Amino acid sequence: MIKSFFMISAISTSILFLAACTSEVQDDLLNYLNGDEMEELAQMEREIIDDYDTIATSTMEDSQAASFLDENVIAPYEEFYSALEEFDISTTDVQEVHDIYIEAAGYQLEGFFVLKDGLEASDFAIIEEGNELLAEGRALIDRYASEIETLADENNIELEEE
Repeated sequence: MIKSFFMISAISTSILFLAACTSEVQDDLLNYLNGDEMEELAQMEREIIDDYDTIATSTMEDSQAASFLDENVIAPYEEFYSALEEFDISTTDVQEVHDIYIEAAGYQLEGFFVLKDGLEASDFAIIEEGNELLAEGRALIDRYASEIETLADENNIELEEE
């Protein structure tokens, strides 16, 4: 049986532009957060995590859960991760924050692979290792959110949670 898992929430924000004049970083951050590409990625991640959450609340056997994880979480998360890596960013400041998100997604993806291995082996120790990787990814996502808020504040952009 699968032990408890946690769900990662994609950061989905809308931006209000408050400054009278703009900077390159401000423009890049606004494009990054408001662009269709980021919204599509956020939606993609939400759907993947919803599928992941299905496993945590299901009564699937371990082998069924491993197959479901492989097909419905890992495969699409690999696509998501690749899209994150290819995201076009103009400024170093925004790229540095985005790199935290890429690192977080890398931990998530690795955690999903380890969970799958643990489920296939019905080995709780391996499942726990996967959960630890997911927790590390979650911590990095929290750091990413904090860094986005800081960068927005520094560039006179007000974030509103949806």
